[in-house]
Amino acid sequence: MAKYKNLQQEVEMEWAPEAAFQFESMTTLEASKEEVFKILEDGEQWTQWFENMTAVDWFTSDPKGVGTRRTVSFGQSSMEEHFLVWEEGRRMAFRFVSTTGNIFKALIEDYVLEDVPNQQGKCTFTYKVHADLSLFPSLCTCLILGPLNKLFGKAGT
Repeated sequence: MAKYKNLQQEVEMEWAPEAAFQFESMTTLEASKEEVFKILEDGEQWTQWFENMTAVDWFTSDPKGVGTRRTVSFGQSSMEEHFLVWEEGRRMAFRFVSTTGNIFKALIEDYVLEDVPNQQGKCTFTYKVHADLSLFPSLCTCLILGPLNKLFGKAGT
């Protein structure tokens, strides 16, 4: 079992624009926003969609929503997450509650799905990360930007 390090900041969505580290990427998907949201709700799908993700364990039974918690595992690393936003078929956002690593003091991930105008069955998927980094922020930024870009790029295919 992974040993967790509690994050120093428990943040809400209002904090996101103030975070020291900001990352955003957008891609167009050949699926409706409702279809993509169903994939995002399904932990089994995540392990197929995101390289190196080994497990997604939900602590909360259906229906999921604001306040839902889950653990996501990447090999020996794990993150416990608490959902701050849950707009069925459109948006979900969560913060890290605890993690096995110490790169982040606080982190929010925000997933937004929007219809592509005049293109039925397509949506845009916007992925945002807002974080305050521990240790050496410039070094941490260099270490996480590459993997985030790679992870998001593969998820969009």
